[in-house]
Amino acid sequence: MRRTALVVFGCWLLAACTDRSAPLSTESPSAALDQVTGGEEWIATPAGWYHRSCVHEIAAGATFRPADLRVTRSDGTGYQLPPCAYPHYSVLRQVTPPRTGGWYLVAVDSLAPTAEVADLRATWAVPAPPVQPDTGQQLYYAFPGLQNGDVGSSEVIQPVLQWGYNGYFGGNYWTLASWYCGPVCAMNPSHLNVYQGDTIFGWIYANNCSGGQCDWTIQSEDQSTAHYGNVSLTYHGTQNFSWIAGGVVET
Repeated sequence: MRRTALVVFGCWLLAACTDRSAPLSTESPSAALDQVTGGEEWIATPAGWYHRSCVHEIAAGATFRPADLRVTRSDGTGYQLPPCAYPHYSVLRQVTPPRTGGWYLVAVDSLAPTAEVADLRATWAVPAPPVQPDTGQQLYYAFPGLQNGDVGSSEVIQPVLQWGYNGYFGGNYWTLASWYCGPVCAMNPSHLNVYQGDTIFGWIYANNCSGGQCDWTIQSEDQSTAHYGNVSLTYHGTQNFSWIAGGVVET
């Protein structure tokens, strides 16, 4: 089976912060979902709405395996995550309001059934803060990513640039995190603050592939000299990522 490496360069994020017609929600995520869920605590992840109990931080150096929800630390010890007891809601369907669930800009493609992605890299610049009046409730995500099926029923891995508070972390500043979302969501425990003009490098790559499974690393890196830093997440799961997002702006 042919494996493919992709490199994406661009400034696809900039339109989200220069187009004043971009639709923004003025309603908080928790308030909007109260109408659907009866007031439970929900997080607006890059892959949609997940209950707080279904979003987990994975320690640096540990590997997360969603097939059995097992986390293995670098020293060989491990622990079990609980199964998610709640449905999750796709960013593209099921939950309205809020409007913070649409892809504002997107560049995507899919590979032939005989091909798989082994490596995805994207470079972009951190833009200025959003131009619309700041109510403290805007939420922007920008990312490249890999997905293995239809939205709402698949797994997605992505290095993510974020502006705003998602119900778990963030605020009126830009931050980087590495995400996996599927039956549950997992991310690195420390989120890297980044700044306007910084060069961001997102890298997803596979190692140790065997029997249709790989160790995937999702790396989010600020390459600017003044603010250099990176955060990453390691996930062990399917090799079959054939749906490719070279760049997405989600709001």
